[in-house]
Amino acid sequence: MRIAEYKQVSTRTEQQTIHHPAEYDEFGEIVREPWDEVIDVEVPVMGIVYRDMTPEEIKEWEDQRPQTPQPPTLDERVENLETRTDDTEEALKMILERTVV
Repeated sequence: MRIAEYKQVSTRTEQQTIHHPAEYDEFGEIVREPWDEVIDVEVPVMGIVYRDMTPEEIKEWEDQRPQTPQPPTLDERVENLETRTDDTEEALKMILERTVV
C-alpha cells in the first residue's frame, strides 16, 4: 500500500530585502540613515512524495478501519425508506381524520 507525504524535495535561492530603519542618538540627531540590504536566502521547495507504508502504519490503518461506520446496504436503505413512508402515511391519516371531524 502506498502513502502520499508532503516533503521538501529541493531548495531554491531567493533574494530578500531587509529594511534597516534610521538610528538616532540621545538628542534625536540621525546617526545612521535608513538603508536596505539585499540578501540571498535558501528556500525549501515542497512537493508530494509517494512511498510504501511501513508494517506498523498498515497495522494502525487496519485497526482504525472497523471504527469507521459501514454504509448501509441496499436492502437496509429500502427497508428504512419503507418504514419512513409507512410512518408518514399514518401521520397524514391522523391529520386528515382530525380536520374532517
